[in-house]
Parts: sequence; C-alpha cells; structure tokens
Amino acid sequence: LTDKLKQELNRMFDVFYKYNVQIRDPHLDNCVVQTVDDTIKVKLIDGIGNSQLIPVADYVPFVGRKQLIKRIEKFWRNVEKELKK
Repeated sequence: LTDKLKQELNRMFDVFYKYNVQIRDPHLDNCVVQTVDDTIKVKLIDGIGNSQLIPVADYVPFVGRKQLIKRIEKFWRNVEKELKK
C-alpha cells in the first residue's frame, strides 16, 4: 500500500465523515482504484448505507460520525491483517 493510496483512502473517509455517509463493512475488496496519469481516485463500490433496523446514525450526526470512526478504524486494522499475510 503506497502512501499516495493511503492518502486517497483517508480523503474518501474524510468525505464520508463530513457528510455523515454510513458504511457497513469496509474492506479493500470493496475499493476500486482508478489511476490516470499520476493521480489516484478511490471509490467504495459496496457496503454504503446503514444496516441498522432503526438507523439512528442517519439522523443524529454525532452518533453517525462516532460509528463511522469505529468502522474506519476497523478498516485499517483489516488492511494491516491483509498486509501481514
């Protein structure tokens, strides 16, 4: 994983955080990386949205952002596990 790719992943997560976009179970298999010349764009293609029966996180930004932070941290833990294989 290059520094540039990590930076773009973090940029994507920053947008999710800013707009309270909920993600279910993010992992690298659900990310598409587009490279054009020297630029990288990352898109999440699956796992967007709230899976809770009563989606409180969608309507209470504080709860949503807290939940999103946990899921982003889980994503990075999963990336570390994958890289160690």
